[in-house]
Amino acid sequence: MTTGKKLRAWRIEAGLSQEEAASKIGTAQRTWGQWECDETTPEVDYAVDIQQMTNGAVTVLDLARDRRRRRKQSRARRAKAAAPAAPSSSTNLVDDIEHRSAS
Repeated sequence: MTTGKKLRAWRIEAGLSQEEAASKIGTAQRTWGQWECDETTPEVDYAVDIQQMTNGAVTVLDLARDRRRRRKQSRARRAKAAAPAAPSSSTNLVDDIEHRSAS
């Protein structure tokens, strides 16, 4: 379960709106909503406050794991975007090189 899902489950169980939960730790409702939707992950500054507010339902370790997962995904996307395109399966690499040099 992601941090966002844990935050949402805790908030609903506590009977709080996003705005009420956000104000308890000093952030905006929009920010809280982004956390719940897993669009962003809470900054380290909020980690201890969240852990205390949720009575350990969401821990600092949960936040760290989500941030690490996001960094890995981001690196993988950047590496994939930077990788040269593989030659299509219908052409031979040698034929492709010869075609380019003839042009």
